[in-house]
Amino acid sequence: NGIPPLAQSQEPETDETLRILFVGRLSVQKNPLLAIESVALMSQQNWQLQIVGEGPLSEAARKRVTQLGLNSRISFLGWQDSKEVAAVLSQADVLLMTSLQEGLPMVGIEALHHGLAIIGSAIGGLQDIIVDSVNGFFCSLRAQDFAGRLDSLAASPKLLFMQKRASREKAKDFDFAASVNRYETLLNAARRSA
Repeated sequence: NGIPPLAQSQEPETDETLRILFVGRLSVQKNPLLAIESVALMSQQNWQLQIVGEGPLSEAARKRVTQLGLNSRISFLGWQDSKEVAAVLSQADVLLMTSLQEGLPMVGIEALHHGLAIIGSAIGGLQDIIVDSVNGFFCSLRAQDFAGRLDSLAASPKLLFMQKRASREKAKDFDFAASVNRYETLLNAARRSA
């Protein structure tokens, strides 16, 4: 998978608030309730979470945010088209991916291009975009694990900066030209061995 090169987004102005983003269908597979529980357990208080998406768990997610008293820190943006998602990505610091299963997620690749650190489940295609402790972190499917990793980024602007820069570098693996070159190499190798 590859995407055309995106214009490099500008680093958002820093106000010491960790801007966390969850993008996906609010369904069991994407596990949005784990994202909500994770931020609720953070010891650092300098964070905001934006949730982009709709789905069968939308009502349960909104209800849980209200129960936790986090309406001022967690906002629901609903379904967004690709241009709107790109705009939201350009203003975020971290993409939170709490999925139970995942292929190679386009939103993850787009997050790399926008220079976001990615904290995700150690599953499927996320292993192709996250280099653990370099441009993000892998977590078990426990809210405490996600909260701890989010806290480490909220507490260390330097670590966050380094991971965001590493994501921009990792994005080069997924630009369209790099994908075409990989396919050409693969096809040429197959032709030679036939």
